[in-house]
Amino acid sequence: MDAVKVRNYNKDKATLGSNISNARKKLGISGTELAGRIGSDKSAVSKLENGERSPNFETLLKIADALETSVETLVHSETSCSSTAWLQEIKHKLDVLPPESQKSVKIAITAMIDGFLIKQGIIPEEM
Repeated sequence: MDAVKVRNYNKDKATLGSNISNARKKLGISGTELAGRIGSDKSAVSKLENGERSPNFETLLKIADALETSVETLVHSETSCSSTAWLQEIKHKLDVLPPESQKSVKIAITAMIDGFLIKQGIIPEEM
């Protein structure tokens, strides 16, 4: 991984961690309480908030739910420009993955978006 990718990845982890910490504090709960809500421990939450670790997708969904917010809010950086720029960044990241991994990521992103649309009542839940 080149230095730019490492720097961007670390910046993304730091942004996510800061956003998790801010959302937790805004909700008025402790790191220990958040850990209990997501089935983890305080040490793991601390590492997430400090940008030392990144959660897997399932854990990120649990964190968003526990903090009564959206994944988008947690991963959003104040310096993000527009949806177009974000989509271009995602496309660039997908392009460096092997085809089978690209397919898996696309399926996961689609499922996540569909889940949010269903939760918001924008599209009906399929039976």
